[in-house]
Amino acid sequence: MASRDEEISPLAPQSHSSGFIREEVKEEDASSSPSKSSMKSTLIHLGVNRYFFFETVANAFITLFTSSKQPRGVPTLPRISKLSKNVVRILGGNPSPLTLQGTNTYLVGSGEIRWLIDAGDGRKRCQYGNALRLAMREHKVKRLHGILLTHWHPDHAFGVDVVRKACGDARLQAFKMVRKEKGEMAVARRTEEEDGQGKEKRRHYVDIRDGDVFKCVGATLVAMHTPGHAEDHVCFRLLGDEEDGGDAVFAGDCLMNGSTAEFEDLSAYSMSLGRLLEAFARSNEKLSSMKSNNKSGSNGEREDTTTTTIQRARCYPSHGDVISDGERLTQAYLKHRISREKQFLRELTKFGQRGATLWELTRRVYGDIVGIVVLLMSCLKITKQHLGKMSKDGTVSVKRKESGNVFTTALSYLLAIASFGFFGASTKTRYVAVISNKHD
Repeated sequence: MASRDEEISPLAPQSHSSGFIREEVKEEDASSSPSKSSMKSTLIHLGVNRYFFFETVANAFITLFTSSKQPRGVPTLPRISKLSKNVVRILGGNPSPLTLQGTNTYLVGSGEIRWLIDAGDGRKRCQYGNALRLAMREHKVKRLHGILLTHWHPDHAFGVDVVRKACGDARLQAFKMVRKEKGEMAVARRTEEEDGQGKEKRRHYVDIRDGDVFKCVGATLVAMHTPGHAEDHVCFRLLGDEEDGGDAVFAGDCLMNGSTAEFEDLSAYSMSLGRLLEAFARSNEKLSSMKSNNKSGSNGEREDTTTTTIQRARCYPSHGDVISDGERLTQAYLKHRISREKQFLRELTKFGQRGATLWELTRRVYGDIVGIVVLLMSCLKITKQHLGKMSKDGTVSVKRKESGNVFTTALSYLLAIASFGFFGASTKTRYVAVISNKHD
């Protein structure tokens, strides 16, 4: 999902293994808290995975408090668009301040059987199944090899069953980096010769590993593990030639057009951006080399290329329009995180030795540029990740510890929502800028 933080205009392919083993995930030991233990026991008794339960509740909460309209200033995109000879984009039908125009899903390939990247959020009002069927019919796609999921977030993964229903194939498999500790199950990849009976179960996936290759007519995709936005986040590099416009990357929620991304682990996210930057740079070198080889005509004379637009490796994000220069945007993202950290430090110094709470600093930095829902759902996490990094770096000190009372903290955040951010959402922890006495 997008944060609306601020608008900013060794890849070694391996054969995909089908020898996956179905593994059972053991429940963790009961918590010492009676309420947590009771909740867990109830969910187990009902046969409900607690991680899926909480993820579903969180998604419902976000949906309830989020507008179903795209933000102002964001260009409207067609529901179905052919972006290249082997990429068709289908909007998920879920526009909001968090998802911009909605979640992009992609049909990849040029034959009758293709891959689908991401599946939308599965809500009936999004009408994604109808849009997918229309796109497949318009582009002569008879069926799918499978669904490649960039990560677990509801607007990407909760629509898997909708896709199966739209395709009339209950056995259509979804591929994702499996979070075994969260109750997701790794299953074996089926072959064409296997029995067609039965159907796939919810949260059962063929496990994706870094470097896995997925092929179909007209496309070769290579998986790149890019954690940070989510622990299981995967981008897909589309290998191409000059006719295709060179390589491209399906960047999931690592990069977006019209917003920056939120993240749960700043260090991992920064490393993933670095890996994407390397992938785009290599793709641009490859494209430049192909262009150079074709500059000379059959008579040995060089062609006039003064009016030719220099093409760069593209990025297909999960939110927003196509990014024509993925390398340039990735560089901008990395620079933005550095400048944002400097801004946090500047604002903290204004609070003096009293310091600021997480909520106070978030409101000071983001309050004038985003709405309350985005402030709570995205910007708080971004601020907390930066403060954690700055604390480790020694530029910020933690003055007091956070209260362990979950009820009080939840009540505080609900008060913040009810008052549109004027009250609540503060904790006992305060962060103080460390002023260096050294002079250059």
